Amino acid sequence: MAFTACDLHGQMYRGGASTVFLALVNGVDRKSKRVKLCKDCMTLTLDDIDSHLYKVSEGDTFFDQPEFLGCSWDGSDISNRSTAFFATVYPRGMSERQYYGQLCDSCRDLIAQRWALK
Repeated sequence: MAFTACDLHGQMYRGGASTVFLALVNGVDRKSKRVKLCKDCMTLTLDDIDSHLYKVSEGDTFFDQPEFLGCSWDGSDISNRSTAFFATVYPRGMSERQYYGQLCDSCRDLIAQRWALK
């Protein structure tokens, strides 16, 4: 049994944890958190991050980044202002992955609430 509960579903679990570092950055305002996840919640979280953010790196491999045309989460206009969203993912037994995206204000608020970013 793990010594702590999964930060996503709150229950104790068997096996080692995976870790995700999340950060919302807008100028000097930063909200961030370290999240420990069980295997199943890590799979769901990684699927969510993979489908919404751009992968910057995986292990020692770095990827080209496209020009942002809209919010990474819902595709809405971000021309006036956006918040950067960073995720560094350490899936247990796999290479580190880094992600980046830009969020509109409503998606920024949704992500901050979902992960209780402070």
